Amino acid sequence: MTRLSLAQTVPAELLTRIFGWLVASPPHGDDGGPPFSGCLVTWPSSSRSLGLCSAALVCRNWAGLAQRALMCSIDFSTINKKALAATLQARPDLARAVRAVDLGVEPCPELATAWSALATCSGIRHVLMSGIPRQDYHRIVNLLHSLELETLLAARNLDHDCAFLSPDDLVVLSRKPSMRCLDIMGDPEGQPGDVPRDGQSGGDSFLSSASFDLCHLPMSWACPLLRAASSTLRRVVLAHWQPLTFEGIGVVLLSLEQLEELAVDVEHWSDLPIDPWFDDVLPRLKTLVRLSVSSGFARPSIIRSAPPTLKDLIYECNEISLAPSLEAFTSLLSTENKPLPVNKFRVAAYFAEERLTTSHPVQEAVKALGDVCAARSMDFSLALDSSLHDIPQIRHISFF
Repeated sequence: MTRLSLAQTVPAELLTRIFGWLVASPPHGDDGGPPFSGCLVTWPSSSRSLGLCSAALVCRNWAGLAQRALMCSIDFSTINKKALAATLQARPDLARAVRAVDLGVEPCPELATAWSALATCSGIRHVLMSGIPRQDYHRIVNLLHSLELETLLAARNLDHDCAFLSPDDLVVLSRKPSMRCLDIMGDPEGQPGDVPRDGQSGGDSFLSSASFDLCHLPMSWACPLLRAASSTLRRVVLAHWQPLTFEGIGVVLLSLEQLEELAVDVEHWSDLPIDPWFDDVLPRLKTLVRLSVSSGFARPSIIRSAPPTLKDLIYECNEISLAPSLEAFTSLLSTENKPLPVNKFRVAAYFAEERLTTSHPVQEAVKALGDVCAARSMDFSLALDSSLHDIPQIRHISFF
């Protein structure tokens, strides 16, 4: 009687956990960070795991488990798309194993092949996409509608043969009962007046995280999507090139019943002063725990408007506004008599650290603010060469 080797007798459940550790370790040269700046969700790429490729060749008992683990999360930038399509068509068990796909920023013909490979993958839950070939738009959108999606990260593809999801299709996808995270980077397809259909506040969406980084469309475009999830949204990220208004976004923020984390990044190019409407809205956000804002959106005076729940504040400056903002915070905290709820306060700025000599005005302002924060038992730090898009609270997804 032939004696079985240890490799042949390890239980399948234990092997699956072991293979999961091979995926959890990022490939050489990969820091495991988010797929694009400001992203709320990231996941490991099992298809890039050399360890899993080796494991699939060890013995017959390991082959099936390792192959299914390889297919769990596919990065299309590092894979032969035609070969993958043929494999998934011939092996339904591998097609069912696919849980996440990263279609990256590919030329349109490559994207068409990649989407075709996914036609039989009914178990996909997480999608990162940069565009849809225009000739295949309806077929691919129907595929997305058929999936029980939990995460959709969509970035704009500059290839003119690629389309972006339409406003109506985004609305339908965002209201899927399974959807939890919607992350949009770039203007969706359609004219500025082509806004999603509005819905009743808190009526038909289960989103817990939403991010909108728009360029030309007004942020009001995203308001119906936010309103529809007003009873479930906990994390919201907004980025825009134009000022945001109370009528456009402030009213919607006040409707978010469970908002715990808010990040707003606005470029302020005008010489006109910033509209202080957020100073009045902030204290009414009764569930907010973490706030990240840019100097183009809110003034330093917001620190005095913090609701009792706010514990973590991040304020982003550009190089010009850094020293004045630090000085303004120092003055505000020095003259404010009442206790403030913020425990952790960070200022982020794109500023070359090597320029900070001991006599530099910014260095002096940092020291003064640090002393004032220390007197209030507030943890203060300065994050140089960074912005709000570099420091989001990222949710890491594991499949094992």
